[in-house]
Amino acid sequence: MPTLNPDAEQLQDEEDWVEIGCYPHEEDAHEHALVILAMGMPCWITTDPERMGYQLLVSQKYESLARHELQQYEEERLQSHPDQANQPSPFTHSPGWTHYFLWAVTLVAVHRLQAHHPELVELGASSSTGLIDQHQWWRPFTALFLHSDLEHLLGNLLSGLFFTTLVASSIGATRAWLLILASGAMGNLATSLMVWPEPYRSIGASTAVFAALGILSGLGFAWMLRFRKQVPWLRMIAPLIGGIVVLGMTGSGLPESNTDVMGHVFGFAAGVISGAIWGSLTERLSYKASSGTSREESGAPT
Repeated sequence: MPTLNPDAEQLQDEEDWVEIGCYPHEEDAHEHALVILAMGMPCWITTDPERMGYQLLVSQKYESLARHELQQYEEERLQSHPDQANQPSPFTHSPGWTHYFLWAVTLVAVHRLQAHHPELVELGASSSTGLIDQHQWWRPFTALFLHSDLEHLLGNLLSGLFFTTLVASSIGATRAWLLILASGAMGNLATSLMVWPEPYRSIGASTAVFAALGILSGLGFAWMLRFRKQVPWLRMIAPLIGGIVVLGMTGSGLPESNTDVMGHVFGFAAGVISGAIWGSLTERLSYKASSGTSREESGAPT
């Protein structure tokens, strides 16, 4: 086995030891050292305080062969686990503060309009009978901008600050908000379809907020599916379990409150579906793009 931190006397046994790799973790250094040892070549592992890593050393006369073996090892590992070369990095985008600010200003402005024009609630609330019996198709969407009082408005603004910015950080602000609002409207639509022909009316941005939570869960599930051969099934569904737990903690409301629990649940469900579809779609597009680049680089016709 390779020796960690050999002393000067040990290193003098072989002339001109050279570094062929420096690794952040000792386990990584030992893993690559085993490749060298398997070829019958001696090697050492020593620490490098300046780079805060572990150096892998071989005799200079084996340097070329050792580098070739390590390169072959890395190529074989990537072929065995191709997804590792394109592992998704969540939260790489801007949180989209401008988009959130525009959304918040719009909600405040609509709430002030409601004070002078209370008929807006009657016209724009999500209504099962209004949507299906009277064919007022805009209601699932417009209901996302209406609130019963200031406390209702502030609660949705604060909860939305957390979930919507996380979605924006994951897939980009513009795409995130289009997906959030569309999923929120789908949640209201599903609620109306479920309760019809009974009359049912609701307002508030909370359906969109819980749709954002669902999108995060769906994206996480889609990304974990990439590694389904290396990841236990319980870990794979962990994003969904986490989202359901948060939904249960924050979306059920108090017993005496007038919380639209059904809207929260369907908003979350619509978000999960949207997030999972988006995550799967972007994975396929990135795979096709990387495959096309590989073909072009190899000179193959495209």
